[in-house]
Amino acid sequence: MNFGVLCFILNSLLILLISYKLHKDSLFPIAFLGFLFHKHLQVFATSGLETSIFITFILLGTNFALSQKSIHQSLISSLCFVCASLVRPDGILFLFFLGLNLLILYLSENLLKKDIFRKLIFFLLPILFLYLPYFIWRFQFYGWMFPNTYYAKSGNSSNWEQGIFYFLLYFKSYYSIFITLILVILFNFKKILSLSLNKLTINLIFLFLFPSLTYIFYYTKVGGDFMFARFYLPVMPLLFIIIEFGILGIENKKLKLAIASFFLLGIIFYYNPYKGKPIPSINDISEENEIYKLNSVKNFLNKCENWKQHFVKSNVRIAIGGANAVLAYCLNSNYVLEASTGLTDSALAHSSIALNGRIGHEKKASLEYLLQKKIHIHWNGAEFGGLNEYNQIYFDSIPGVARIIIYDKEIMNELKKIPEIHFQDFDSYLENYISKIKTIPKDKIKSDLLEFDKYYFNQNPNEKKREVIEKFLNTKNR
Repeated sequence: MNFGVLCFILNSLLILLISYKLHKDSLFPIAFLGFLFHKHLQVFATSGLETSIFITFILLGTNFALSQKSIHQSLISSLCFVCASLVRPDGILFLFFLGLNLLILYLSENLLKKDIFRKLIFFLLPILFLYLPYFIWRFQFYGWMFPNTYYAKSGNSSNWEQGIFYFLLYFKSYYSIFITLILVILFNFKKILSLSLNKLTINLIFLFLFPSLTYIFYYTKVGGDFMFARFYLPVMPLLFIIIEFGILGIENKKLKLAIASFFLLGIIFYYNPYKGKPIPSINDISEENEIYKLNSVKNFLNKCENWKQHFVKSNVRIAIGGANAVLAYCLNSNYVLEASTGLTDSALAHSSIALNGRIGHEKKASLEYLLQKKIHIHWNGAEFGGLNEYNQIYFDSIPGVARIIIYDKEIMNELKKIPEIHFQDFDSYLENYISKIKTIPKDKIKSDLLEFDKYYFNQNPNEKKREVIEKFLNTKNR
């Protein structure tokens, strides 16, 4: 979290520096203030996710791309965008536009072919000596072109209906960004039409405008995200700089001040679509900072510390989904299957989506797959389904119910030592079942035995109770 805050501070300073390079005659830091006041840029700087450092590499690359006084600047800029691509694969988009910007810029300035060749070579060096070796190693090791998260989140698919909803929800909330962008275009329309293809224009188009629009288009196409605002945030600083440049281009000072004020006030007093909702979720898009409160998370982590030794000692294999991810970290289980989309499992990540649902949570592991992976507990039991009187497991201080997939006696006996965990002892359940077996129809006993085999007997082969049930099934009077 502290590193994210440091990146946030650095990002704000980089915005000031980039703005100064674009228009040195103005000291009105519109983009800088917009970045500082943007609630969700603040939120994701303290969330522990990669958003803040990803923005840092984008802004660093953009900053050096604007400083093409020497051929080494193209190398540094390319290196920054390569680093962004290592953080998240969508960083390749900014690397592509940097190369395109360099090529068009050099060709438009009629530089010597020798200069073009040298600068393009320097641009290619980080790609050839850093990204390409990493790409080859990853492909050889995993066998796929992109990281598992790309396939888990179906990065090659389309979900326009959900994506447009995600787009509208964000820009309805931060309405002043969208409206100000339109106003800037309208009041600078004559200037835009008369623009010559000079260095400044090319930079604005290929380093700011096209990357931002392409990035927003792509994430709208794939359906957005289950976290509100997150996937649009990396290009907000670039859009803010474009907006600032456009506002400063308006000649009427009062109009310029009015539009700048509207833009900043709209960010400060943004419309919160989740306000007043008991559960901060709209169409499966969540305001997660309203769900995971700092104090409650800390208290939960403290409890998990007391549980950790038992989970590690028993070698329990768990499946998680959605909000359960924190358990995978704090309990330090030896095996964790992310069972809602396959973030930790390539087979599940590459499976097809049967029905569009919550973005990033659409590739559910089946019971057969959980059994194949020898999963003992599925923490998201209610969503997984199939709960009955003997396979539920409850945890104090954790809402909802988990499901026991495979009941291993040694493991469950170890987990019994945790006072906050409650479940049906299956030995006791079987004893009660056998005591009432004469009242149970034969077909029901057969189907129950099939379930008991998967749940218990296959994992506890020395158990004698199965023989009792099977023997009773084979008696002629039944």
